[in-house]
Amino acid sequence: ALPISIEIFAGDTGAWQFLTKTEFSTDWQEAVAELRYDWTDAEAAAAGWTRSANAFGWLETLRHVGKIVVVPVAGGGQGSFDLDDVRVQGVE
Repeated sequence: ALPISIEIFAGDTGAWQFLTKTEFSTDWQEAVAELRYDWTDAEAAAAGWTRSANAFGWLETLRHVGKIVVVPVAGGGQGSFDLDDVRVQGVE
């Protein structure tokens, strides 16, 4: 089973990646990643986010989000899928 990756890019440059606990299959419904705008790079890493070699820092990336990519980590499963909804919601 392949996890689903959520990647956040500053513009089109670099990315921070999170591997969800959701497995990519024909019946997956939701992939969730926690993020906070006020995290330091170390706090983001401790929460499971991985910074690519050419990524900006966490705060700079979130200030300049250019795209969010949702993709299975490796080939297999469905060749493509429709993504109906991306939600960012506050948690108290």
